[in-house]
Amino acid sequence: MDKSNFILTKELLQNHFEYKDGNLYWKTKGTGILRERSGWVDGLGYVCIGFKRKTYKAHSLIYLMHHGYLPKIVDHIDGNPKNNQIENLREALMIENVWNQKKRSTNTTGVKGISYSKKANKYTARCMSNGISFFIGQFDKIEDATQNLMAFRNKAHGSFARHE
Repeated sequence: MDKSNFILTKELLQNHFEYKDGNLYWKTKGTGILRERSGWVDGLGYVCIGFKRKTYKAHSLIYLMHHGYLPKIVDHIDGNPKNNQIENLREALMIENVWNQKKRSTNTTGVKGISYSKKANKYTARCMSNGISFFIGQFDKIEDATQNLMAFRNKAHGSFARHE
C-alpha cells in the first residue's frame, strides 16, 4: 500500500504518538525513535513532524488528536509557534489569525497600530478590521493613542485582539 494515500485521523495519530506537555512523542517503531520527542523547528519557529512521507505542523496534529477534526487554521493564542499545549490552540478564521499576529519588526513606535507623524507632530492610531482600515485618531501622547487603539481593537477583534 502506498503510504501517501492514507487518511489522517485522531485514532491514527493516537496509535503513533503520545501527547505530553505540548509535545508529541513516538509510540511506534519504524516512525521514529521510541519515546523520543518528534519533530524539528522550521525557519518560522513552528515545530514540524515528518509522518507517513509528509511534513505536518505539530500544532495541527495535536489539535486533531484532541478534537477529532482539523480546521483550516489552528491559532496559537499566545502567538508563540513553539507553544503547542492544547490549551494554547484554537480554531480560527484567517482574519482572526491575522488579528492575533504580533507587531511587525519594522514598527518604529513600539506599539502595534501606532505610527508617528513628524508633519503633524502626533501619534496616529489605525486598526484593520474585516478588510477596512479604521483611523482611530491622532494624539499628542503615545499613551492616549495606545489606550484608544486598544479599546477599539478589543471591541473589534474580541478574544483575538493582540496589542503587542
